[in-house]
Amino acid sequence: MEDMRSNKEKFEALLEYAKERMEVRKVPGMSIGIVAGDEEYTAGLGVTSIEQPMDVTPETLFQIGSTGKTFTCSVIMRLVEQGKLSLDDPVRKWIPQFKVADESAAAAATVRHLLNHTAGWVGDYLVSTGVGEDALDKYVASVADLPQVSPIGMFFGYNNTSFCLAGKVIEAVTGKPYETAVHEMLFEPLGMPNTLYFPAENMEIMLHRFAAGHQEHAGKLILARPWGFDRNVCPAGGVVSDLHDMLVFARFHMGDGKSSKGEQILKPETLQYMQTPNKSAFDDGWMGTNWFVRNIGGVRIVAHGGSTNGQKAAFWMAPDQKFAFNVFTNQNMGGALHGDLTKWAYEHFLGVKQEEPQTYTLPETELSEFNMAFMMGGTGDLIQFTPHDGGLMANQVFGDHSDITEVPPEPEPPVNLRAFGKDCFMVLDEPMKDAKITFLRDDSGQIKWIHFGGRILARQQ
Repeated sequence: MEDMRSNKEKFEALLEYAKERMEVRKVPGMSIGIVAGDEEYTAGLGVTSIEQPMDVTPETLFQIGSTGKTFTCSVIMRLVEQGKLSLDDPVRKWIPQFKVADESAAAAATVRHLLNHTAGWVGDYLVSTGVGEDALDKYVASVADLPQVSPIGMFFGYNNTSFCLAGKVIEAVTGKPYETAVHEMLFEPLGMPNTLYFPAENMEIMLHRFAAGHQEHAGKLILARPWGFDRNVCPAGGVVSDLHDMLVFARFHMGDGKSSKGEQILKPETLQYMQTPNKSAFDDGWMGTNWFVRNIGGVRIVAHGGSTNGQKAAFWMAPDQKFAFNVFTNQNMGGALHGDLTKWAYEHFLGVKQEEPQTYTLPETELSEFNMAFMMGGTGDLIQFTPHDGGLMANQVFGDHSDITEVPPEPEPPVNLRAFGKDCFMVLDEPMKDAKITFLRDDSGQIKWIHFGGRILARQQ
């Protein structure tokens, strides 16, 4: 049934629901905002930190993590429009020294591979290379021995490494530090003064109200340390923003490519191209040119969220309805809250429901071939699958997360999975309920990878 309340009334009801779910999900603070046509509503709930609490406001800065990849991509598309760069340029045209362990992958890699997450090398390589202007140069040197997980171009597999490299491409084309180029080509013309990179701009961030991240440890919430990443991660997600700036960015990508002052930043056809699916992202729908694209009940959703140490960001748009949704949270499990609020917004603002697939049991004879383990490159997390009660049981053992957090993640209890399609399974248990895992086969029909959490994980022999 269509919700006939005004957008303001719906937003007020969303806030009441958010307060309830924050308590259930143990989230200390969040800010939330929507665009609905010409209307805009924002609010802050909870506190910035459990140790130094201040009220969250719509102006509070949160880390937005990988949502910042959309900034990197938008700048690259400006350079493409200006004729300074092509998506089909080899990466080595702009980074001649670029190497990974597989020479054929390094030689074949293009800018397009970087932007649509199809490069295939280890994607969560977040080693620190300092805070100087040579941070990305040092990062490029550090990936020389990075192994290949899947053949280049074969699969979508979420890849932070590729976006650090894309940041270096921007530096090579513009002759400017990455952060300077993005400020000049995107933030300044659009009017996004509160979107800042770190650690280079940490001193400026300290002049604003900003959120600290949190994580659960030994049954209680603690601050997540360190607060942010080093400079080489900026193109992949080392950035903070507030609701105002992100809703400006949403209006831009749902509009005609002009700033509020009438400057043409990107052509409308470029914006449309970025939102056009070009690679299957499995359970995440499709990957456009760095936008995730899904169809929810006949409504086209264009999205990109983000995650850092203790902070989560959700950002999505329904461009045809001129509706945008943004929420920031300061807890590692904030993603579950985002899911709650997103489903509410789909139903009440857009009149659609996100339906989950029906699961079913399989006989032991069909499940036996899934008795295997997979490892995530970068952190070394191991996931073991075993047949169990007509489905699978997944047990995750965390690897080395010291490049990301001072307090390692605690062991998670095993979770149950059920099939919902050929080689496709869905998690039945919290905190990962409804997450989906796809087993992927090579040309001989043997299972060799899984797609999980956006990543491609290789089978352990």
